[in-house]
Amino acid sequence: MEIKIPTNLLGGDTGSVLANIMVLAKEDPEAASGLLRELYGAAVEEYQPLLALLPTAAEEVGGDVATVFTGVLRLVTTIQEDETLSAEMKRLRINQARGRIEKITIMMEAGFTRAEAMELLLADIAAMKAAAQSVSKSSTGSKRG
Repeated sequence: MEIKIPTNLLGGDTGSVLANIMVLAKEDPEAASGLLRELYGAAVEEYQPLLALLPTAAEEVGGDVATVFTGVLRLVTTIQEDETLSAEMKRLRINQARGRIEKITIMMEAGFTRAEAMELLLADIAAMKAAAQSVSKSSTGSKRG
């Protein structure tokens, strides 16, 4: 698929390029997706010799990556330990639980037994989880060989 890129779209620094792509994503998501794939392909093609050399520097790169991951994990842990966030997560879980009980009650009012209602609810949850995993896999999977 040939993507026509407006000449002013890629001008400027990285931040402005990304901002322009965000605008394009709102106006034409398919074109924005194609553009990102094209930019990625060009970058991979240009830097492929460097990427091929990475295993030779694995120890040094690994140490640097470990430092980055340590920082990210510390950030995640700090966020998880935040009392305000914990309180909001608790409220969210309470609301989710209430919603599930409400669904069971409605199904029972519709003539299902409690066991049947629970079975239907669990099937719905499993289907939503499978759909979320499918979307996650399709959005993170790479088509490059």
